[in-house]
Amino acid sequence: MADQAAAREAPPDVFTDSIQVSVGAYGVILRCRLSDPDAETSVEQQATVATLRMSPQLAYVVGRILLRGLAQAGEQGLGYGVPADTLKAMGLANDATGKEGPA
Repeated sequence: MADQAAAREAPPDVFTDSIQVSVGAYGVILRCRLSDPDAETSVEQQATVATLRMSPQLAYVVGRILLRGLAQAGEQGLGYGVPADTLKAMGLANDATGKEGPA
């Protein structure tokens, strides 16, 4: 009975300002982290506020859904404001197409 009541409770609402991704042959782990705005912290000093574990297949689909959502938001004039040099330094796409950015 207690398990049923717990299952009906709303899931936690979590804010994160950074993420750590670990990918293995059998799973993906996303660690949602929160930094202290008053201190310059390293990744090790950031608090983990949530850990998501999923199959590589689900992680791939989630990534594609996020890209599609960001592209649609961009078409509506909503930007995500990440400077191009930051994306370039991270080796990420500078748009929502999913293509790799310049190395």
